[in-house]
Amino acid sequence: MMALSSSAKRTLIRLAYLMPLFSGLILLIYACIPHLYFVHNNTAMDTLSVFGLVNNTFQQCSTITGGTQSGSPAATVFAYTMIFFAVLFWIALLVYAVMAITSAITSVTAFSYPPTSREANRAKRWMQFFCIGRAVYVI
Repeated sequence: MMALSSSAKRTLIRLAYLMPLFSGLILLIYACIPHLYFVHNNTAMDTLSVFGLVNNTFQQCSTITGGTQSGSPAATVFAYTMIFFAVLFWIALLVYAVMAITSAITSVTAFSYPPTSREANRAKRWMQFFCIGRAVYVI
């Protein structure tokens, strides 16, 4: 196997740290495009994006939990569960965005200076603050 030069290794490492930002942008664009549809009473309904689906779910379940629409106890439990997952979706999206953006910025900053410089060490500390460990980074 051929050994890579130092600049090639640094470039590949930069790309590895920028990959969550790139994949997040690609998935964000894909989630904004209406591509989900459903059939109700043998009629195809409107096409929705992922964000439209989460928004509709939250609105419909809020009518049941708010008391404006009545439902069985099972429907109420389901509504609370779906509201929980809708909120969890938005929180996870926000946490992913923060981690991807900070890891991209701090990695580019850290690799633009010599490894032992003050600015590189400061960028590495910020990276450790926002991205605690490799397991959290992967999640």
